[in-house]
Amino acid sequence: MISGIVLTANTPIAFLAGLTFAGGIACLVVVALTWLFLKGVGIWGVTIPGAWGFAIINFVWWIGSATPAR
Repeated sequence: MISGIVLTANTPIAFLAGLTFAGGIACLVVVALTWLFLKGVGIWGVTIPGAWGFAIINFVWWIGSATPAR
């Protein structure tokens, strides 16, 4: 039962370890996004205009994949 974790007297160490791991990943994502917004996409190595093609095509492909067919 999923509520068993919450209703037990002692929290299992595996749950705390998983929570710590997930929190660490979330912190890394926040740091990476902050760095990206502060420095710009030049941190990806995209410093010449011709190299923007891959990023634009990749974005358009994902938007097209997410759009449901009619």
